Amino acid sequence: MKRKNKFDTFDKIDDFDKMLFEYYDNKNDDIPLSTQKAIDNSINTAFNNTSKSKHKLSTFTMLKRVAVFILSLGIITATTVYAKDIVNFITSLFNNTNSGIDTAVDNGHLQNVDMDFIECNDIGLKVDYLLMDNHNLNISFVYKYLGEEVNIKSIKYEDLIIKNEKGDILCSVSDNPIQTTNMIQFDITSTSEQEFIDNFTIRDSLLVTSKNLPVSETLYIDITKIELNLYEEIKYIDGNWSFSINVDNKTVIKNSYNHYFSNPYVNSVKTNLDATALSIELELNTLFNDSILYRHGTITLKDSNNKTYRPTKMLSQKDDSSGTSTITLFYPISVYDNIDKLYLNVKLDTDKQIDIELSK
Repeated sequence: MKRKNKFDTFDKIDDFDKMLFEYYDNKNDDIPLSTQKAIDNSINTAFNNTSKSKHKLSTFTMLKRVAVFILSLGIITATTVYAKDIVNFITSLFNNTNSGIDTAVDNGHLQNVDMDFIECNDIGLKVDYLLMDNHNLNISFVYKYLGEEVNIKSIKYEDLIIKNEKGDILCSVSDNPIQTTNMIQFDITSTSEQEFIDNFTIRDSLLVTSKNLPVSETLYIDITKIELNLYEEIKYIDGNWSFSINVDNKTVIKNSYNHYFSNPYVNSVKTNLDATALSIELELNTLFNDSILYRHGTITLKDSNNKTYRPTKMLSQKDDSSGTSTITLFYPISVYDNIDKLYLNVKLDTDKQIDIELSK
C-alpha cells in the first residue's frame, strides 16, 4: 500500500525536505554562497558530532530541517518559480479545498493551531491548521493510531459537533441528528482521499460551507466516535476527543460588490465577498423553471477579460403562494483576486432572463 510522507515526524524525510534537497542538488548555482555554506555546515555538523546511537537520524533530521529552512529563504529570494512551488506545497494542507480557498492560503489567510494530540482508546487526534470566513470553515485534522500494528485504510470522525462561544452549531455529524434552532444551514465537502503522514498517522480536512457562518471567537469541537477502517473490517471507537480553538481575527473578512441591473424580475441583489468565496443572492418576484435553471450553461459569470467562473454551489427556494423565489450562488472567487467587474447572466425560463453587472 502506497503511503505519502508529507509533513512527517522528525525521524523521517518528508516531501518538503526532498523537494528542497533536490533543488539544492540540481540548481545550487542559483543559491547564494552564504546559503550553500549554511546548509553544508549544518549537515556536516550533524554527521560529525552525532554518535551512532538510535538518536542519530532524529538529530540529523532536526538539524537538516534548520538548514533546509535557511535554504528555502535563500531560494525564495533568488527565484520566484521555486517560491511558487513551495506555496503550492503549502496549499495542500487542506485535501478538501477549491481555488478560492487555495488563493486565500496563498495570501496568508490561514491559522496555525498549536496543540498536542488528544489521546483516547488508542486514537490520537489534533488540529494543526484552520481557515474560516463568512462562507467556509476548513479544519485540518491529524489522526494517529496508537495501538498494535495494523493495516490502516482511513481514520475519520464518526460523531462530531462544532459550536462557537454563542452556542451556534456550525457543523454536526451524527447518527442521531440534533434538533435545535441554534444550528446554521451547512454543507460538508469531503471528496478527496486522506493523506498518510506515516503508516499510522493521517491528515484529513473537514470543509464546511454555509450561506452565512457567524463570526466566532472560539470553536468548541467535540468528537465522540471515530471510524477506523482496516481494509478487512471497520471499527467504531467511542471516546472523548474534546477541545477548543481561539479563532484569529484575521479569519474574518467581509467585502461586497455594487450591482447594476434593470430587470422586472429582480427585487434585490446581495453580494458577500470573503477570503475564500463570493456569494450572490437574488431575491425574485417571480418563479423560475427548475428544468431550465439547473441546466448546464444556464448561469454564466464572467469578468472583464471574458474569463468564465463556475459556481461551487447553488441554493434555491420557491414560494408558490406568493410567486417569489430566491437563488444563491457561491463562487470560488477570493477577495485577494482583485476582480473589479463581473457580469452575471441567469436564465429563469424560456422567456425570463437576468443580466447583472457587479463592480467594486
